[in-house]
Amino acid sequence: MERAYNPIHLTCESCGAPIRYEIGSGTYKCAHCGNTTAPGDRFKKIQGWKELTQSRLKKEIPDDTVIYHCPGCGADVLVAHRETTGTCRFCGGSLARREYLDDDSFPELIVPFEIDETKAREYLENYARKHLFGRKRRTVLKSIIDVEGYYLPYQFVRGPIDCTVYRDMSEREYHAAGYVEDLAVNTNKQLSNELLDCIEPFDWNKTEEFSFGYIAGHRAKIQDTGDDEVKKRVYREVERDFLPVVEKTMQSKGILISASSSDLEQLPVLLPVYFVKQPGYCAVINGQNGNVAITFFREFDRSRFWYIEPLLTMIVFGVLTILLSKSLELTCYVAAAVGLIAFTAFSNNRMSHEQLIVYCDSRSKKERFKTAVKPLFHEEIDDKEEFVEIRFTPLIRIINLVIKALVFNALPLLIAMFFKWSSNEPLSSLHFTYISVWLVIAVPLTFIFYIAYARRDIYDHPYMYRMDENGRRKRIRRKYDVKSFLKSSLEFIRDSGFGFGMLLFGLPLLMFIMSVYLMMTG
Repeated sequence: MERAYNPIHLTCESCGAPIRYEIGSGTYKCAHCGNTTAPGDRFKKIQGWKELTQSRLKKEIPDDTVIYHCPGCGADVLVAHRETTGTCRFCGGSLARREYLDDDSFPELIVPFEIDETKAREYLENYARKHLFGRKRRTVLKSIIDVEGYYLPYQFVRGPIDCTVYRDMSEREYHAAGYVEDLAVNTNKQLSNELLDCIEPFDWNKTEEFSFGYIAGHRAKIQDTGDDEVKKRVYREVERDFLPVVEKTMQSKGILISASSSDLEQLPVLLPVYFVKQPGYCAVINGQNGNVAITFFREFDRSRFWYIEPLLTMIVFGVLTILLSKSLELTCYVAAAVGLIAFTAFSNNRMSHEQLIVYCDSRSKKERFKTAVKPLFHEEIDDKEEFVEIRFTPLIRIINLVIKALVFNALPLLIAMFFKWSSNEPLSSLHFTYISVWLVIAVPLTFIFYIAYARRDIYDHPYMYRMDENGRRKRIRRKYDVKSFLKSSLEFIRDSGFGFGMLLFGLPLLMFIMSVYLMMTG
């Protein structure tokens, strides 16, 4: 195998042109010659290249290369040319020196520094003066002199991903196929993943095969996480990168993703990072482009986005009550009752998120999530797996629910009007005010039905569309199981106790009949 081969570059083996992964076919395809490559074939080639590179590195280790180990945080720092260091920059502890031993986990790739220490300090100072204030700004400015450059251990990750997606308010599993490209996963224990994520991206086109000459004048942090922990971190990073894309599709912030892959490419790589870490805060600077990220420990953002839905429900019922009754007291009672029920029901199985607050350039945050290609959801339809588009609340579905709710609440009136019309009596003889006998129970039932059944049905049974050969979207019709619905209703009556169940179903029926009768006879 030629040394010129670089596994970072995606090129066609036939013509050398760029190739791209197609989720639908599950292969890499060359747009120039049409040649396809299976992910498993690329994986085998990369493994062969890694073995040859590790063999070369073991022969090229300089005699004066040493390791400094920190007993406090466990950090191992590789130093070349007998450079000396006495204090651990990660925790402030004392370092113990030992000879470098061969390690197959040492990176085969490196992205060299492009900015020097002076420039890195300038980037940090400019950011602090522009975006931080008061104590935080003073803390950062005092520590700028301590900024130091390190090559930090990462995993370069790329390849096809299978995701199982769980959405709050639903017991259903969704399955999606996706692709992650050019993802950098931090593999050291001492610095926060969330913090380092915010100084990405790195320019992978500048990647070189590792040589010990690159660390002259710098220090290289050795990977201190085991293979199992690295694998967990890789999947956590992949899941986090897919999260914004999946949240948009699933129309919720309460999402859990479980990722897996058998053909994921993982390459150890050293990336250039300047950092300063002191009690209370940590700052990192990208050694290529100068992106800055800062965090102050014990600052977390706790988000519970599910509050919005029950709050809007309470407001809507409150507005309707005040418009219909003109009574502020009644409105307060209704809003309080609806709010209590809504917040209790909507909080069930909800997920909240706790995230470290990181100060960084918003542009780097946007660039960070360009590593995830939009996943394609797939479902088993007629015993065949098909890629589908999922939509939970398209306009037609909302209109459908509103019409059903209006018909349900107006049904006694519609029946009374039908009887009057069939007997050739004028509709003006109807006593419309007696519709209130039915609405007293129909409106709460509509609300309860929406919370207990309709919302869950929306998220358990989304509208699904397939694309035809002409690119047109066609809805896949859902088959309703009436027998199953009736069976579950009878089971509900049985489990609730026969008396309560009959009351729950019998009382609305009685009120319905009374409303029809009173509207017709007065």
